[in-house]
Amino acid sequence: MKSIKLFLLAVIAVCFCTNVNAVELGDYMEIDGVPSIVIYVDATGEHGLVMSATAHIENNKGIQRIFASKQWEEYKSRCINEFGKPRPDFEAAYLEMPEYDYKAYKKIRKKIMKKHLPALASMLTEKGKENAEKIADYCADNGLDMSIYFPDQVWAQALGEGWFIPGNAEIELYADFLGEGQEMGEDYAKNIFEIQKKDKKWNNGIWSMYHLHRHIVGYTGGLLLPGVEFFAPTNLKSSTLIKSSWTFEDENQSKIYKKGKWGIKGNVNNKKKYNDFYTFGTLYEGGINPQAFLDFYCHYWKAGSMFGAFNYGPYIVAVKEF
Repeated sequence: MKSIKLFLLAVIAVCFCTNVNAVELGDYMEIDGVPSIVIYVDATGEHGLVMSATAHIENNKGIQRIFASKQWEEYKSRCINEFGKPRPDFEAAYLEMPEYDYKAYKKIRKKIMKKHLPALASMLTEKGKENAEKIADYCADNGLDMSIYFPDQVWAQALGEGWFIPGNAEIELYADFLGEGQEMGEDYAKNIFEIQKKDKKWNNGIWSMYHLHRHIVGYTGGLLLPGVEFFAPTNLKSSTLIKSSWTFEDENQSKIYKKGKWGIKGNVNNKKKYNDFYTFGTLYEGGINPQAFLDFYCHYWKAGSMFGAFNYGPYIVAVKEF
């Protein structure tokens, strides 16, 4: 009998420890001193994937002004009052992150697309960790300074061991987080949120947990502040190339944006403009984006997440397994 009791106590202790250590989607974490959020959790609740805060540009005084502003403090207080949850203070850790020169990459981007990305197309896959290794090997074999040609990879390495630029596989997990389990792509149902006419407060109407978390964690510098996305950006760069084998697999066709200016259309292999990395984007259809206009009437807002050739300044983020 005594041995049975001890066994039951051991089981209870294990369950308790598992429960204590479990994390949830959207939780804030700092790993290697890097402010991050949880974008994927496995069945145990103990292992998954975190996404870093967005890389900020060199000597960005604007972000420091945001954090020091009266509006930012009011924004933080309002979030806590509205949702009744404490919001982590990530500002100091964010400013300690390595800087990233978006402008320098933009200047050399066309040269990279012409000379190097065609050669890498057959090597890179949807898996970001594998891509990081193959890009590093390619640079070593060809005598290339990776900090010039692939600065995002160097930035991820600077965060610490195990950080890497996400490929389409990791970004699909992120899309699943954004869409609360809804599959991504134009063939799937879009998320629909309704803001009621009679009440304009944040917590009324139909909101996804994504938007709830945006305010609790402080994903954005919006609300009369410069539109900087600190966490969970609506557009980000992938390490998967458009001309990689991922593009030609049947199960991925509905995940690729094929309309308008940034669509992937026609024979991809015959067009030089597709010698590029994918960008993941959240597309808005109809109505007004309530993230930008929280105090206006928005009847219906649809959002779909897809991969495309979106070249309007995607954010750089890294991911790490835990």
